[in-house]
Amino acid sequence: MNPEAATATAPAAAAFVPEAPEAASPAAGTDMPAADAAGFMALARALWGDLHGAITERFKLVGLELRLAGLTLVQVVVQAVIVAVLVVTAWLGLVAGVVAGFVSAGLHWGFALALGIVINLGVAAWLVRSMLKMIERIGMPASLRGFNKR
Repeated sequence: MNPEAATATAPAAAAFVPEAPEAASPAAGTDMPAADAAGFMALARALWGDLHGAITERFKLVGLELRLAGLTLVQVVVQAVIVAVLVVTAWLGLVAGVVAGFVSAGLHWGFALALGIVINLGVAAWLVRSMLKMIERIGMPASLRGFNKR
C-alpha cells in the first residue's frame, strides 16, 4: 500500500465527527436519541409506579372505611335494640303505674288491668294507623303519577 495514499485519506476520516446525542434535535428526525428514550421510559415507569401505589392505597382506605362502617352499623343496631328494650320496659312500668293508680282509686284490680290492656291496645292501634299512612308514601305516588301521564 502506498504511504502517501494512507496519509491522504487520514485527514478526510478525521474530519468526520458524529454529532453528540445532546446536539441532535428531536424535531430533526423521527427517532429519539437513546439517552432521551431511556429517560422517558424511566419517567414513565416511575409515573406508573406512583399511579399504581396511589390507586392501591385508595382501595385500602376504602376497604378500611367499609369495615369501619360495617362495625359502626352493627353497634348502632345493638344500641337500637337496647334502647327498644328500655323503652318497652318504661312503657310497661307506665302502664303498671296507671293500673296501680286505678286500683288505688277504688277500681277492682281485674277491671283496672283490663283498662290498662285497652289503653295499651288503643295506643298500638293508633300507631298502626299512622304506619299504614306512612306506607302509602313509600310507593312514591306523585312520581308514579308523573310517569304514567307520559
